[in-house]
Amino acid sequence: MKKISFRKEAGKQYDESARNLAKRKCAMIYLVVFYILYQAYGIVDSKLMNETTMTWTGVILGAGILVIGSLIVAAFATIKMGKELAESEIAEDQIEADEVHQDETCDTN
Repeated sequence: MKKISFRKEAGKQYDESARNLAKRKCAMIYLVVFYILYQAYGIVDSKLMNETTMTWTGVILGAGILVIGSLIVAAFATIKMGKELAESEIAEDQIEADEVHQDETCDTN
């Protein structure tokens, strides 16, 4: 397993479609995180407006659990994206094999 890496290193080649897919998946998970945080905000806001019968203890516990859970999900998404970005590096032997295959394809045409 490769080390987490978010940036491209000079002189290495990467699979751009795999990198874009990893970024899109992470963005979708971040949308879920923001929705969870919005729900936590809604709990606190409804208590401040006296629209709920929850006690302050329940509001703090409920909103706190949602906030901590969303932070855990965000950390998971970031780590997963870093691993997938690191795995998108194309190995040297794979590059050479692709070049040989491409040369063979060109020769038959």
